Amino acid sequence: MTPAPSPACGEHADGFEPVARVFASQLASGVDLGASFPVYHRGVRVVHLWGGLASRERETPFEESTRALLFSVTKGLAAMGLHLLSD
Repeated sequence: MTPAPSPACGEHADGFEPVARVFASQLASGVDLGASFPVYHRGVRVVHLWGGLASRERETPFEESTRALLFSVTKGLAAMGLHLLSD
């Protein structure tokens, strides 16, 4: 595994450098406050990235174990699954 490009933390497998570069550029640009991004390929973790801030007010860093609240993340997958079943 290769270390993530700054300002991201974490690591990525060979061949996933573009993913790590885009993640790091999003953090550096300020578009995203903080994030974590794992990718599994065939059951093996090939990307494990995090970085930015968990709290803008407190300037708390987004760490590997920072919890994030997600909304409506299954609607797109459910719609795609129902569409495939209807075909």
